[in-house]
Amino acid sequence: MDRNKGRVCVTGGRGYIGSWTIKRLLENGYSVNTTIRSNPEHKKDLSFLTSLPGASQNLQIFNADLEKRILLLQQLKGALESFLLLVQLTLKEENLRK
Repeated sequence: MDRNKGRVCVTGGRGYIGSWTIKRLLENGYSVNTTIRSNPEHKKDLSFLTSLPGASQNLQIFNADLEKRILLLQQLKGALESFLLLVQLTLKEENLRK
């Protein structure tokens, strides 16, 4: 398998489509940054991501609040491609003006 094809960013890595996208990217030799929404009230098991073949070396998981643009930009930095797989994002009116 060809390695070191580059880094790709996938938002929504905890979701069905995001997790399958991550799986396929890892299988095809890409490194992946993924963002997940952190919710202290609903801790979710991420072993379905961390146990993927190649994940220990090539998967970085970031807790993200996508309303904070600077965090998203840091996670996208250096990515060849980005898959923005968001289910719902509620923006406050004052954030739209920034």
